[in-house]
Amino acid sequence: MTDLQMQNLAHVATAACWLAVVGLWVLGAAWGVWRGPQIREHDPFQGRIAGGIIVVWLLGHLVPRTSWDAVSLHNHAARLIGLGVLVAATLLTIWARLALGTMWSADPTVKEGHQLRTTGPYDLRARREIVREVHAAML
Repeated sequence: MTDLQMQNLAHVATAACWLAVVGLWVLGAAWGVWRGPQIREHDPFQGRIAGGIIVVWLLGHLVPRTSWDAVSLHNHAARLIGLGVLVAATLLTIWARLALGTMWSADPTVKEGHQLRTTGPYDLRARREIVREVHAAML
């Protein structure tokens, strides 16, 4: 595989994984609003999420591409390992999101009939499953 083919594969796989996660989030949020329980207590922190997204976008688009070369891996094996981690993290993130169902929310929230999930990925004794997987995907 040539360097250009590997780079294209990495770009397509990265875009597909992130689109799958974002698409599921949008559909899940709409489903939660439509079919989910009513919210009793709400602690919004969406401003922090939006701020983080803006910072990442600015770093990616305002810093010249040549500056990223020092922190980029140009080794096929490293890229394949990274793609494996990205795909695994994406699948685990989707599994965790589906396991939460209508109990998921972007903000710390207590809902009517709130249920603590202890099955699926949450049976692994990890309370921040989605956060960990998104961090792994960002590697």
